[in-house]
Amino acid sequence: MDGRRGSTGPANASSRGSNSAYQSQASGPGPLASIDWVIGTRVKITTILDDTVEGNIFSYDTAANCVSLITGPNSTSTLSKTAPVNVRILKIPFLKDVVVISPSKPPQNASTSKGPFSAAEPQIRSLSLRAIRDRELGALRAESEKLQGHGVGVTAEGQDIFNALSKTYVKIAVSPTIGSEKI
Repeated sequence: MDGRRGSTGPANASSRGSNSAYQSQASGPGPLASIDWVIGTRVKITTILDDTVEGNIFSYDTAANCVSLITGPNSTSTLSKTAPVNVRILKIPFLKDVVVISPSKPPQNASTSKGPFSAAEPQIRSLSLRAIRDRELGALRAESEKLQGHGVGVTAEGQDIFNALSKTYVKIAVSPTIGSEKI
């Protein structure tokens, strides 16, 4: 831990020592060229709520004003392409302190023809839009079924009793009146 604190922006890039060659390559034209050197940097972040998060910077989004970190036990080891990882997304205004633990490694291939984030670990996989739509429809169906059993004008206690009973019965039919002939 080298104990460097505060801003890790391009102004501090010259103090990054062994990474200065990478910085000079990345400082070319383009909107992301000034921040792509941050990807992969190991940091320890303290939030305004005094929570401490340690991990590798996976992305930095200037539009959303947030940073995403790969955290957990897998964040320090070499990642395989299929290994699951934990990702924490933190809003920049809620950060109190940033400590750089170790700088990012320069890319193996100096060519940026595939883009500045082509060497990011873990690799970003493509998503199946069909699977996402199916998951969305399943969640909508589940929420619709949940709302079907919600009574109008019913107290919270009455709704809780109904919810508990509805888990034990396949179907509950509620009629307006129950006469003595049905007992």
